[in-house]
Amino acid sequence: MNPPRHRPLLVAFASVIAVAGVTLTGAACSALISLDPPPDEQTSAADGGSSSDATTSDGAATDASSDAAPVVCAPLDAGDGGFAPFAPTTLADGTSTWDFFDTSSLTAVANGFAGGVFDGQQYVYFVGKGQWIARYDTTLGAAAFGGVAAWSAVHLTTLAPTVSIPGGFLGAVFDGRYVYFVPNTVGGVPGSVAARFDTRAPGASLSDATAWSTFDLSTLDGAGVALKGFNGGTFDGRYVYFVPHNDGTPDGRVVRYDTKIADAGTVRAPVDAGDGGDAGDAGPSGFDDPGQWATFDLASVNPAAVGFTGGAFDGTSVYFVPAVNDAYDASVDNGNSGIIARIQADASFEASGSWATFDLTRVNGAADDFFGSAFDGRSLYLVPRGTGVAVQLDTKGKGFTSLSSWSTYDLERAITREGGAAPVFAGGAFDGRFVYYVPTSVGFGTAARYDSLSAFDADCAWSTVDLTQLDAGADGGVQNFAGAIFDGTYVYFVPASTGVVARFAARGVAAAKPFTGSFL
Repeated sequence: MNPPRHRPLLVAFASVIAVAGVTLTGAACSALISLDPPPDEQTSAADGGSSSDATTSDGAATDASSDAAPVVCAPLDAGDGGFAPFAPTTLADGTSTWDFFDTSSLTAVANGFAGGVFDGQQYVYFVGKGQWIARYDTTLGAAAFGGVAAWSAVHLTTLAPTVSIPGGFLGAVFDGRYVYFVPNTVGGVPGSVAARFDTRAPGASLSDATAWSTFDLSTLDGAGVALKGFNGGTFDGRYVYFVPHNDGTPDGRVVRYDTKIADAGTVRAPVDAGDGGDAGDAGPSGFDDPGQWATFDLASVNPAAVGFTGGAFDGTSVYFVPAVNDAYDASVDNGNSGIIARIQADASFEASGSWATFDLTRVNGAADDFFGSAFDGRSLYLVPRGTGVAVQLDTKGKGFTSLSSWSTYDLERAITREGGAAPVFAGGAFDGRFVYYVPTSVGFGTAARYDSLSAFDADCAWSTVDLTQLDAGADGGVQNFAGAIFDGTYVYFVPASTGVVARFAARGVAAAKPFTGSFL
């Protein structure tokens, strides 16, 4: 647990709610691309003596406090439970492990995307903030990434009149068969039409209208106010959750879709119904059947539990990532929210007692305004959008509401921006060892990476790379992303405005079981 970052209180009556803790410090690891190494950096034989991802010579960092346990900072070739070796972001000979693809070669303009998902087999999907959806075929070989032959895209208006999809999505979820696209905004107005693509449709072409279906979430019971303006989602093995964000004001109404319905709109299959191991196989799925959908208003549990950005599933519970709730008319913390919400997957969705909330500012006064998350098999990571304070939850710790289960790290310790601005991120991913934090906003392109083999609050566990300094073509480096996707070998950074996808070769050999969930 880290001490709070101090910032001015915006109202006189605001109380001090952060809990101070002891911060562990150690020898800092290098920036991933080694542009500005810390002055006390040491190189490691593990990566050929280069300064990239270096650690101390014995693989451990010495804590500044004599009575504190040492902080372990493992070299890249450390044992990792059978995973393939992990790559530094710059090789010893100075060559880059990054490559790029400009999606404007498919869409004719520099389109913006927000989040995406890997289907676990072949395709990486990039979610259009407008009406373009793009897809990359991972089976055609590494060299194919830079050519249009491995890519496809569809402008959703071309699917009409068979199906009409307004577009304007933020985040996607894969359930084993279908890719779900989460409605966010259309032309600046909160959107409500969710779309679903059948990856097993004949040919599975993005431009095949028969592979698409839609459902207007505003037709569900929203207590008199239309349900719209979502931000990301997640899948728990049976249900797809659409994360509430803003329907005009910060919203807390979660929407959930049941993927296991036996005979569309008639008989509901039990949770343990046989489905061949695939949630999408439990009979006709009736995406537009209101009977498969349910809603719950988190504000009925905690009035401040509204305005989330992204969800995550840890195997037993579903979490909703806090962003902005405009509490007290935005007079406190600029309206930013640190109220995370959780429901156990086997609990009654519509029962208030199934839900719990926790105020992260109790752990660190600046722990609010997040955008997306990642999960490493034990710990949940919240990606900081506004303050630079990253948060980790030990899901096997003493409990969701226990202060000891939470840790924070101020990324301003690893990244310095001109004018003192906090680093801003949107989305994250986990590659089997490292957690990636995706830079967002124009003018900022520094990605951060955390080594999960080391303590979360150890400086040596963190490294960075400034993507604006990498050669991405005639226009130089790239910036402003929204989300990341891991396919078992590569981490893809989703372009928010430039249209240029950045890809990092994270592993020498593909992971046996890559994560396919959405982190937005």
